Amino acid sequence: RCEKEKEKRLADSRFSAIVGVIRRRPKPFRQRRRKVGRKVAYRKEAAPAGLAGKAAAFARREALLQPGDRVLAAVSGGADSVALLYWLCAECAAGRVAGVAAAHLHHGLRGEEADRDEAFVRRLCEKRGVPLHIRREDVGARAKEAGEGIEEAGRRLRYAFFDEIARTEGY
Repeated sequence: RCEKEKEKRLADSRFSAIVGVIRRRPKPFRQRRRKVGRKVAYRKEAAPAGLAGKAAAFARREALLQPGDRVLAAVSGGADSVALLYWLCAECAAGRVAGVAAAHLHHGLRGEEADRDEAFVRRLCEKRGVPLHIRREDVGARAKEAGEGIEEAGRRLRYAFFDEIARTEGY
């Protein structure tokens, strides 16, 4: 029992040390103090680029997007894929990519919630003027047929759907 308590205290102290380090990091929008002789000078830090800036920097660093590229975005209706679509639309408007389209696979697993996701993606793409490709699959039945798990079958079907669109539509 004592050994377990010691291990727990050690783990807690490591966690609090990590949290302490994280908390001590300077805040990006705040002023940072630095000593200049006897006086303390304040300088403003540059504002971070934000999510769009970070995505653009990553895409440039990894050479993911070229000016003539047409991009197919897999959009589930979740926050991350919607943010990706918005960013790609901005890249397209700025001329950094030639075109953007979206693909949505309805897995047939979550009933009305999945129907709402599909309707949301449809409205979003109509509003932004983005071509949308939708396919409905019964992932549960396909998983049983193939003798694999639902997640694995869903991933396989999604990738096959995206590959098919990319080949046929030239993305």
